[in-house]
Parts: sequence; C-alpha cells; structure tokens
Amino acid sequence: MTTKQTSQYTATGGHAVSADNSLIEPMARALWIGTQGNIAVEGPDGTTVTYTNVVGLLNVQAVRILSTGTTATGIVAMH
Repeated sequence: MTTKQTSQYTATGGHAVSADNSLIEPMARALWIGTQGNIAVEGPDGTTVTYTNVVGLLNVQAVRILSTGTTATGIVAMH
C-alpha cells in the first residue's frame, strides 16, 4: 500500500467512519483513531494492511475500513 505523510497535504475536513467495508469518499488522507485497537484498511491501490494497537493519528491513505481485523473505534477519516 502506498502511504504518504500528511505533512505534504492539508486536511480540509473529516467525518466519522465505521468498520463496515463502506467506500470512504473522498479518500482519507489520514485517519484519527479515538480508541486504541487494530485497524484494517484498504488503500487506493487495493492492498490491505492491518495496523495493530493504534491510537491517535495514522498517516495512511484509505478507501475502506475493513470490518474483519478492526477493533479500534472512534475512527475519523481526514480529507
């Protein structure tokens, strides 16, 4: 999966997302994880990665939060 540092971009907004495999539109430039846990994401190139014990800012582009493998909650997609 291609990841990009959010310092190269300016987040212009965000919205709460859940781990239900729904498409995130527009694509998230980063994710804010409110409650620590694992988060499984699909990147813009279709690859999936599970990040473990994440809380706070996760600098990753994501088009979906996958239900299988995600235990984190309070997830906000930042655009």
